Amino acid sequence: MSEALIKLLDLRETMKLEIEEMEAKVSRRIAELMNLETKIIPDVLDDLGVSSLTLEDGRKVSLQDFVSVKIDEENRPAAYAWLQNKGHGDLIKHTFTVALSGSAEQKDDNEIRAVRNALEDRGVPFSEEEKIHPSTLKAFVAEQLEKGTTFPGAVFKIKQGKIARIKESKN
Repeated sequence: MSEALIKLLDLRETMKLEIEEMEAKVSRRIAELMNLETKIIPDVLDDLGVSSLTLEDGRKVSLQDFVSVKIDEENRPAAYAWLQNKGHGDLIKHTFTVALSGSAEQKDDNEIRAVRNALEDRGVPFSEEEKIHPSTLKAFVAEQLEKGTTFPGAVFKIKQGKIARIKESKN
């Protein structure tokens, strides 16, 4: 075996490990930044009794409400059932990707079953996915929280609070 090849393979392994370490460091820094923006700075502004402030150097910091929501894969059926039972099933999009020249989006369960059955009966290969766009879900949850709706915490992972937004000075 070529010694040059061995060195290249060793270099490759070293690079892969370095990249993994860098990705882990970036993930930790992102979490630290989120903690700074959603906990530490809002707490300081709260202690000062203000929701916005302009610093001497021209930077402006202000608090804005935020909501983030996530539905884990294992909780998707329960979350979707909850949404449908509460009259919000129209958030859920059914997408069929057909290997021929078309796709169909249907909201009515009977229509969805009819399309699926027709494709299966004809032996047409397809994939089916049921999902809610993350931005749609976030906007919906924020709106519902404002109305006082409570969500099952075991199903919807919702974070809400204040986030610090900083505008840099124009210098």
